[in-house]
Amino acid sequence: MLPTVVVRLFNTIGPRQTGHYGMVVPTFVRQALAGEPVTVFGDGLQSRCFGWVGDVVNTIIALVEHPEAVGKVINIGNDEEVTVLELAQRVKDIARSDSPIHFLPYDQAYEAGFEDMHRRIPSLSASGS
Repeated sequence: MLPTVVVRLFNTIGPRQTGHYGMVVPTFVRQALAGEPVTVFGDGLQSRCFGWVGDVVNTIIALVEHPEAVGKVINIGNDEEVTVLELAQRVKDIARSDSPIHFLPYDQAYEAGFEDMHRRIPSLSASGS
């Protein structure tokens, strides 16, 4: 049997990340630095959690080096919630940007019938195989 550890990553962010595939942090940063409106979908009250790439990599390395992790399924992320609106404001503050925050209704951002999850928070408790 091949010794394996299954990891599930949740919203990992860090340097050189692009705004492709709906990645909100680099999109907000690009918009704020360019002086463009920072686009928030819906009302911005949906919450997310973001894990720093360095922490994620260190956790993966620790799991590889930990024999008791073999055969386990491990969620890797951060469970500190931030609303998308708070995130947009934080990005604007750090970038010292005067960009307005623009709210884009879901029906204009996505196809008809789209429903967003109000909260996305990983469970970081240990789980078995």
